[in-house]
Amino acid sequence: MRIKGFTLIELLLVIAIFMILIAIVVIFGKSAIIKSKNSNIASDVAEIKRIAQTIYLENTNGYTNLCTPEGDSLNSANPDLATLQEDIKELGGSVRKCLANEGSYCVTVNLAGDRGFLCIDDEGRFSYLASDDPEPCTSAEDTCP
Repeated sequence: MRIKGFTLIELLLVIAIFMILIAIVVIFGKSAIIKSKNSNIASDVAEIKRIAQTIYLENTNGYTNLCTPEGDSLNSANPDLATLQEDIKELGGSVRKCLANEGSYCVTVNLAGDRGFLCIDDEGRFSYLASDDPEPCTSAEDTCP
């Protein structure tokens, strides 16, 4: 009399199929999470642009209060900018360059997952650039491509 059940090969085959399915879900799930984070970073960058306009209109020094003097971050003395910078960092991005003077500014922000970076400037440009593209912001007067 034969006992009904699964053979070892059948069980291993089912386990292998499950492992392949789990790997696919993990790979595509990670990509979706990074895309979601980068969408939120883009929203934060658009908010930086709005705050820059407010700073320009409310400040006799133009855009100078947008960035730190070192040019590597947003001016955390402004609570809204500090919150945005922290949010970008929590999402896996970072402020790459932030250069500003009385009449102009140029800001670049790295995206999460090494997916390139975003650039905004005082002329209203909002550009996506690949990771290997050159840095467009070398001075406050520079513009995004």
